[in-house]
Amino acid sequence: MRVCLLFLISLLLIQNAAACSCGAPNVTGRYMVEDFIGVVAINSIEESEYYQEKRVYKAKLDSVQTFKGAFPDSVFISGTLEMSYVGQCEISVRPGQKWLLYLQQEKNGHYILSWCDNPLIISGSSGEPTPFAEKAQNQIEKLSYLKKNFPNLHSEYRIYYDLGIYSEFFVNLNNLQLDTESAYYMLTFNTDVEVDSVEIIKGFGEKVDQQIIQFLKTDSLWHGGNLSNPEYSIPYETKYLINMNYSKELKRVGF
Repeated sequence: MRVCLLFLISLLLIQNAAACSCGAPNVTGRYMVEDFIGVVAINSIEESEYYQEKRVYKAKLDSVQTFKGAFPDSVFISGTLEMSYVGQCEISVRPGQKWLLYLQQEKNGHYILSWCDNPLIISGSSGEPTPFAEKAQNQIEKLSYLKKNFPNLHSEYRIYYDLGIYSEFFVNLNNLQLDTESAYYMLTFNTDVEVDSVEIIKGFGEKVDQQIIQFLKTDSLWHGGNLSNPEYSIPYETKYLINMNYSKELKRVGF
């Protein structure tokens, strides 16, 4: 009986884990579309009955560092104080923790945080760094650059690239010796989500930049749509900023 019970519990956990499947868009793409991005500290958590149809509780926040938008002094968290199911994209936060948050504002002005928002916990309740601290710091450095150079950059349209096509292109673009570790390009799209033009904001160098621009305009594949509209369409001359990085160890460019 005990073995059967353990098996059923394991099966439920597996089903839950499979149920939460969220994409992980890059930092630059998220900077364009999110309403608030910043590092926050969890001040306190409490029960909430505001959303009767959802399992949520409320966290009051302290601002540590803001990269975009107005700091919200509180956020609703998917889950409950007693139990949060990761498989349902619910999340458990506790006072004293520091998180890097990317938040999309609801129509009612509130924010609801779940694992689908890809938050990163930087430190625990006692201030101890987490395994995600280094990843968060890397994102913070990029966010600092974006805030400094593109303080008003925002888009209502999410645009996604076809990773498979890019992977093949990056493999061919190898054995490079570059001095710049990060480059930014502003793309202008037509309504068919095709790249019409590319502006070099911060490039790798003329030769590599021209190869990248040629690929972006002729061979890259993109998808996009309005955040509030399931139909995949974007207006003519929609602009979108992308970031590519150079690995000195691999001598390759990639996202």
